[in-house]
Amino acid sequence: MIKIEIRLFADLNEFQPVNFENFSIAEETSVYQLLLDFGIDPNRAKIIFINGKKSNLNDLINNGDRVGVFPPVGGG
Repeated sequence: MIKIEIRLFADLNEFQPVNFENFSIAEETSVYQLLLDFGIDPNRAKIIFINGKKSNLNDLINNGDRVGVFPPVGGG
């Protein structure tokens, strides 16, 4: 197991774990798998950052990574 920080924004925030700053996941977990584990349809992830760099669903998450996921956001 590895530890990460996970932040889910806008309407994905309802899936945010209580221990988001020190969350345990299995090694070799992709962003895609992480979202599935949270019960989130990966198609709802519009913007993904790992350690402040734009990433994608296939990227693997490493120990100590900071992961941020944003859904499509509307506005006017």
